[in-house]
Amino acid sequence: MLENMSLQKLSLGKGIWGMGLYKILITYLAKPSFKIPADKRHKLVIALMNCSVYAMNEPLITEYSMLSARQTGEVEKTQVRATRIVRWEKETKWLLIQVPAQHHQKTKMLFVTTFAEVISDGLLAKFP
Repeated sequence: MLENMSLQKLSLGKGIWGMGLYKILITYLAKPSFKIPADKRHKLVIALMNCSVYAMNEPLITEYSMLSARQTGEVEKTQVRATRIVRWEKETKWLLIQVPAQHHQKTKMLFVTTFAEVISDGLLAKFP
């Protein structure tokens, strides 16, 4: 699916992928409930800085399908479709982000919260 998408590699410190985003990440990692020592936070930020970041023009659409058998023997297919503006690709170690077309406060907040969620689920999971 990524082959059909228009991806643009982002440079560190440019545009949305600027130092402000790293400051947000460092602040997020400093949350007392995480109990992450400073040296480990530093390693996490370095790992993020070393990953490839690509901008997408449109959101990434993910589809999930599930087959379930009923007691009558019929097979039912259920499909769920979700769109994501930030995604961590484990195999390629790519961070895919949709650059917002509009810079409204709501759009910025959605990006920041989604970014934090993806980073905590993807990148932080690599560093127990």
